Amino acid sequence: MIESDFVFLQHGVTQQDVSGWLHRGNLNIKLFVTSAGREYSSVLDGNYGYDESVVKLTGMPRHDRLRDHREKLIAFLPTWRKDLAGTLSDRAGERKYSESFRESEYFRFYDGLIHSPELLEAMERAGYRGEFHLHPSLRSQLRDFQSNPLITVGDDQMDYSGIFARASLLITDYSSVAFDFAYLRKPVIYTQFDRNDIEGRHIFKKGYFDYEQDGFGPVVYDLQTAIDAIVRFVASDCAEPELYRDRVDTFFRYNDRRNSERVCREIIRMEDSTRPYLR
Repeated sequence: MIESDFVFLQHGVTQQDVSGWLHRGNLNIKLFVTSAGREYSSVLDGNYGYDESVVKLTGMPRHDRLRDHREKLIAFLPTWRKDLAGTLSDRAGERKYSESFRESEYFRFYDGLIHSPELLEAMERAGYRGEFHLHPSLRSQLRDFQSNPLITVGDDQMDYSGIFARASLLITDYSSVAFDFAYLRKPVIYTQFDRNDIEGRHIFKKGYFDYEQDGFGPVVYDLQTAIDAIVRFVASDCAEPELYRDRVDTFFRYNDRRNSERVCREIIRMEDSTRPYLR
């Protein structure tokens, strides 16, 4: 592994400052893929330690495979909180069940949201259903959430591309899945009830992306406002407001399904420059 070249395709668009994790001194990435102009600049100008020879604006390969087959479906996909995740078990990547999770504001918010009589009534009236999925780092807490006739609590084997294709509205908080969903020109609602202390409860620091100014949908900070926002979108059959459509169009550099091609070309170019004997 010492002599291998690390091509970082990314697990999602970088919106926060994660230089502490991705700094050159830690990973020595040889090709750093980005999808948006501001994301590209944030890596070059931030404390990551990479220059233009490494950071490339190509678009994310997996976006080439995103498809829009929308149904009357709402996807609830919040990210995790490191202080709520159970301790690591002996199995790699698995976490133990946390007995205190049900006492958290996180549980109360999302449990209250998916079982809101007002929301469920509006969804039933408009013919919508929902799927609620926890982040894999909180999968051991799935037993704390219960399905109802309209909103299903999913298992831990979620097909992300499938739910992106089928859903018409995404409810998330700080997760980078919002970028994949917005790439399909579908609306997002950001539920940030714990915005005042999120940096101390996650692995990132605030970056260039401001949810109020740059986000692809409204930002809500309490349960009732979240319910109201979802009800409004459902009433409009989840039409995307022009303001947010314009933000999406401005944010992403490419929408041509040729991101994979551009990444392959950069890999070949990198190989040619570092290993000329391969030419």
